[in-house]
Amino acid sequence: MNDMNDINCLISYPRSGNTLIRFLIEYITERIVVDYNEEIPDSAIKYLSPDGIDIVPKNPPILRKFHLVDSKLNEKSKIGKSKINLIIRDYYECILSHSKRGCRKTLSEQINDYCDLIRYYDESENKETLIYYEDIIDVEKQPEVIKTLLDNNGIDTIPNWDSYLKNILFLNKKSKDGYIKIYKTVEKEYENKSLYYKEIKSNLGEILFEKYLSRYE
Repeated sequence: MNDMNDINCLISYPRSGNTLIRFLIEYITERIVVDYNEEIPDSAIKYLSPDGIDIVPKNPPILRKFHLVDSKLNEKSKIGKSKINLIIRDYYECILSHSKRGCRKTLSEQINDYCDLIRYYDESENKETLIYYEDIIDVEKQPEVIKTLLDNNGIDTIPNWDSYLKNILFLNKKSKDGYIKIYKTVEKEYENKSLYYKEIKSNLGEILFEKYLSRYE
């Protein structure tokens, strides 16, 4: 396996489409996009275990996933000088979804994590592709987004690109169906969208908010 610092990274707040991108890249390249969580199988395709997918991604990994929300994992030191590709999803949608899936942090703590991720990317000398979740789930825009990500990270061995394009609806459905959804109830403040907007904008500041999140105003 590659040294960790040799592997470019996909970073995102949880519930922002990281697993979908991993799944598609593994299918296209036949290479593993490894998860930061060692309890999860290295391969996203193996993790989701979809029927009807005969691709078995192989080592060495081609990219690696991080969320940067658990300080005990020391993820930033593992990323090192690797290229960083950031996936952003509407702060309200992804934080609410993550909360409903059982995140034990307070809303303010989650908002801070979300903003820290954007600051980390913005301040990095190794930032690469910026991807919006809303573009990656749009199957008309998705191929261009994926191709840009591959090109920016020097990934040019894509044996299943034509198959991906031919089967794009099937693959997206398989990825979605393979993700187990277990939702819990949350306090009413978690569903107050205006609260997110105010706290996110205050936390990030006007310049970074407009730079990265203006589409969500």
